[in-house]
Amino acid sequence: MKATALTLLLSAAPALGAERLAVVAVADPPAGPAGELAELTHQLRAACRDRTSGVLEVSEMRARLLGQGAPATLSELERAHAGALAAFDGEDFQGAERTLRAVVEGLEQLPESPAVHEAWSRALVRLAFVERHLGRAAAATAALERLASLEPGFQVDEREYPPSFRKEAADARRRVAARARARLTVTASRAVAVYVDGRPIGATPATVALPPGRYRLSAVAGEVRVPELFVQLEEGERAVELDLALADALRLDAGPGLALAAPQRASALVRAGAGLGATRLVAVSEVADGEARFLDGALYDLTRGALLREGRVRMAAGAVPAPQLGALAAFLLTGQPARGVAAVDPAAAATAAAELRVGAAAAQPGAALAASPAAPAAPPRGRWLRPAAYAAGVVAVGLAGVATWQGVAAHAQYQDADAMLRSDGVLAPGASQQAYDAKRASADAAKRGAYLAAGGSLVFAATAGVLGFLSWDDAGAPVVRF
Repeated sequence: MKATALTLLLSAAPALGAERLAVVAVADPPAGPAGELAELTHQLRAACRDRTSGVLEVSEMRARLLGQGAPATLSELERAHAGALAAFDGEDFQGAERTLRAVVEGLEQLPESPAVHEAWSRALVRLAFVERHLGRAAAATAALERLASLEPGFQVDEREYPPSFRKEAADARRRVAARARARLTVTASRAVAVYVDGRPIGATPATVALPPGRYRLSAVAGEVRVPELFVQLEEGERAVELDLALADALRLDAGPGLALAAPQRASALVRAGAGLGATRLVAVSEVADGEARFLDGALYDLTRGALLREGRVRMAAGAVPAPQLGALAAFLLTGQPARGVAAVDPAAAATAAAELRVGAAAAQPGAALAASPAAPAAPPRGRWLRPAAYAAGVVAVGLAGVATWQGVAAHAQYQDADAMLRSDGVLAPGASQQAYDAKRASADAAKRGAYLAAGGSLVFAATAGVLGFLSWDDAGAPVVRF
């Protein structure tokens, strides 16, 4: 049974590192994507599916946006928990620990609810008991204290656990209760249900006292799960405001789609794609050029938060022929030019959007004053001066060290050569002329090296001084002095 439970959990999890492509419709708020755009988005998604793998289906995207994208259901995880108990009774303690840890992790991915939190608490207590049985006291203590941080009054069932373990649980509660508390206040633009590590703490504005540590903060706005975030609490107070913009922009029945204004689209699309578990996202929208209408597709790399490419095909009577949709899909996926697809330069598109925003701002009262040109800034000094001064200084110091080393070596070589002579200048017994000449030549070479290094040191020191003097800071003082 334990093996079946593990197989259930692992087979339901998505493959790590797999490319996942989401295709969503985007339009201006408040209405968002209309039915016509939603249908064209479905068709473009199908065209992408014909050309690559890993395209997210509509049902899967909706499930993820509603918080239903966990690898297993609550009932499946409950059965896996029962399988872990059977493994423990069969003295497969390692297998029970692995299954329980997978159950805890699976429960943390389910949509938040009191039933899920209760199942998570039971699984965490059981995991602590198994860790203790395996001799992993630190892991057992960490699990109990984690639960005590969220549920200060949690109790261990005396029918399932021995007195010694119940005492350890009570000690964990006392230790956590003795710690300082941090006060967390969660607010939002409207009332949403808030959860901390899966524990419900009420609707915003909600306040809870917790021991210092790292916590997972999540919320549910209507049917939509707000993207979770992690907060690090220290002693004192901490206020967090939830960003509901993405949840408010979601239109589940439009593809699903998003109602986003053009200036905020890029960052919101990247966050939406991350919530869908995608690595790439195609945003489908409609643009107009005079009386002509175009279907626009923009491909984002969610791992880098970057717009990779954008292309458009002409619409006719609110539709796009299938060959043109296929060409647009091929262009977005491969980047290769396709007939009938007009590539859009991302930089040019950003500039055009900025010009539109500036034009809209200029049309407002008082915009003329705000748009008045500022005085031209003085050209900055070359940024290379300061690094070059530092580099020259380092070289000067290095050459000075070489000069010193060569000078000491030359002096030692001359002394060795003089030691080979008697007081009258004749070679001492046992000393050869060849050895004497070699010592003198080596000393002369070291002497020349010392002079050359010393000269180079002076040159680089002077260069560093000049460059340092030229690289003046804003206050008018040289940034480097020697």
